[in-house]
Amino acid sequence: MEKRELEEAVSFILSGICFFELDDKLYKIIPATQEMHQLAEFYVKKQTHNLRFQQMMTRDQAKQRLHDLGIWTNSDDAHLKEAEKELEKYKINLFESRLNSKAVNSLRSRIKGLKVLIEESTETKNSFDSLTIEGFTESSIDQFVLALRIVDVAQDCHVYTHSDVYDSSSKILQEAASAWTSSFSHLFSSLREISRKEPWKSFWNAGGKSGPFDIPTSSLNALQRVIMAYSKMYDNAFQSPDCPPEDVFEDDDMFDGWMLKEQEKMKKSREKKSVDKAIDQKGNEVFVMADTKSDANRIFGINEHNERMKLKNKQAEVKERGQVEDMDLSDVKLELRKQMMEELKNSRRGG
Repeated sequence: MEKRELEEAVSFILSGICFFELDDKLYKIIPATQEMHQLAEFYVKKQTHNLRFQQMMTRDQAKQRLHDLGIWTNSDDAHLKEAEKELEKYKINLFESRLNSKAVNSLRSRIKGLKVLIEESTETKNSFDSLTIEGFTESSIDQFVLALRIVDVAQDCHVYTHSDVYDSSSKILQEAASAWTSSFSHLFSSLREISRKEPWKSFWNAGGKSGPFDIPTSSLNALQRVIMAYSKMYDNAFQSPDCPPEDVFEDDDMFDGWMLKEQEKMKKSREKKSVDKAIDQKGNEVFVMADTKSDANRIFGINEHNERMKLKNKQAEVKERGQVEDMDLSDVKLELRKQMMEELKNSRRGG
């Protein structure tokens, strides 16, 4: 984004206000309050209370209907989850292969294809959501809140009140929805970039823990909440002992790969500490009786790479030779030989 675009974007995010014109009149959409949300939920739920006894489906019923029609089945759900895991794997590979331009180009192509697949699949999965009671209720609450936020700038008064949202002309509300959605959608996909650059960084650093907003946290809109989350994410990465290079911060997919790798390291560390505590084991290798194959795989994964290789070698040796005493295993013999050599050196020094 250009400097001017960044400044306009940050101004919109900080103020939470959106202006629009209709029939030569100026209106603005102001930030929502918690009271507006509560009021909207009260009135909308009152209006939609009897929908359960009409033709609208629940989300569970919609899910079953999609399955019956073959539009979205359990198999499709499994494929979507698999694609999401595959995307994470490719992002990790992208970070690990960042110095290999050929591998990077190949991985970027795969990541792009997976993102399209996941987006299209998610749309299909949720294609009936607007027809459900829950989806209709959520949409109605959002629309009710939006109506309460519209202000006539010249008159300095709200266009709608809670009592006439359903009775007044919807022309202004429709225009407001279009203006807000347009501004919101345009910025949402650029929030990560905005959070890394000026002028947002200066506002963020000066704002402290609560951020640069002059409104209660409960009144923050989605743009404001998400950009704060991104800023905290990048702050934590900069403070990490394994902080990635600067160019990784500028590449969203590569940065995601670094984060996923760090999360996996932390997860293994927590699991190893938990097992160590349970069996009071301080060494590098983790030996625990496993009830199932999945438990065995999870415990095996806790061990570091070198220790996993040792375990594999032990398994191969036992498989090849049959029953083997612990003292006869190759790595145990090697370790004993090292200890004997160390003791011999120490005795010579003492002599």
